[in-house]
Amino acid sequence: MNTIKHCLKIMIKLCSIGIIVLFMFGCSKELSRDESKKLIIQKYNFPYDETREINLFQQTSTEFKSTSGDAHNIPPKQGVMLNLEQAGLITYNIERTSFNTREVWWDGPLGFSAPNETVRNAHRQKGYRQEFITKETYNHIGNLTEKGRQYLAAGGVKVAKIEFGEITGIVERKEFNIAEVNFTERRQDITPFGRALNIYEETFNRSATFTRYDDGWRINQ
Repeated sequence: MNTIKHCLKIMIKLCSIGIIVLFMFGCSKELSRDESKKLIIQKYNFPYDETREINLFQQTSTEFKSTSGDAHNIPPKQGVMLNLEQAGLITYNIERTSFNTREVWWDGPLGFSAPNETVRNAHRQKGYRQEFITKETYNHIGNLTEKGRQYLAAGGVKVAKIEFGEITGIVERKEFNIAEVNFTERRQDITPFGRALNIYEETFNRSATFTRYDDGWRINQ
């Protein structure tokens, strides 16, 4: 009986020593590149879709002078919406929403406003010139095509894929139980939306701070 108790005591001591050794080993374990890579990929969910919000509505206004009261100055298609239309991602229409014109009679060359009311003449006296000043407002409206809808995502539209690159350095501060990890991420697989928005493949430098706990390393929030 005493022998059994003695053996149990020895086993308990050995187990205790083993636990202490494991604990000390775990606490003194350095952060490796493989472990930091694994934790970074889990933390930031690499690879993931990069998205952008796009504005498919713009409003422009213009004011111009002419010799005809029914003249129009329709603005040209422009900017990002034109790029998206040319890529087949949207339909692009321009609609006039307001139109205001006033007739002016005055003594002077066409193209210059009358200096004051006294030179304007509503009775069209001989020698007076006529012009119209028109102000218009236009809406630029885009709608996604079937091709464009394929790239819809929660944050807008997909423009590229972001993938993990590599660990470029680890600086461990053992006295504080922390480590600074530098890594890269790569933007690639640019979508038609990305090309229309002038987004290119690129590599970015990033960093993350790790803290060592009794159960291992964790990335700080």
